[in-house]
Amino acid sequence: GTAETMAEGEDLCLLAVGSMVAAALQARDILAKAGLTAEVVDMRFVKPLDEELLASVWGRHRLVVTVEENSLAGGFGSAVLEWAARPEVAERPQVVNLGIPDSFQEHASRDELLADMGLTGEGIARSVQEHLESRRGGPRAQSAS
Repeated sequence: GTAETMAEGEDLCLLAVGSMVAAALQARDILAKAGLTAEVVDMRFVKPLDEELLASVWGRHRLVVTVEENSLAGGFGSAVLEWAARPEVAERPQVVNLGIPDSFQEHASRDELLADMGLTGEGIARSVQEHLESRRGGPRAQSAS
């Protein structure tokens, strides 16, 4: 169960699973236009988690975003947070989990549903930018001070 780094970046890391890898790479391109560099990792396996890679990501990024086409409740993002809660994990970046909310979803095409849930390249980029704006500029502004 080893993950694969698809693209390097310094400002944040997108940990994606399955079909969301392509969307994460699209989000990376959109974020680059806003001046942000995103590392994109294809986690490839939900179990077992690639703990060595996670430790590396945790030590290098202030923001980590998990992206999955799966339920947020008990899903990949939850497993990453469980790993991060271990006492031996010293670094504590901000974590945002993107996935399918634990609520009723209207009937629509897959593409329409993913767009409604923000699980497209545009939606992922928008979520990252909104999070960074809510944190007063995010990793770049914090590292500049």
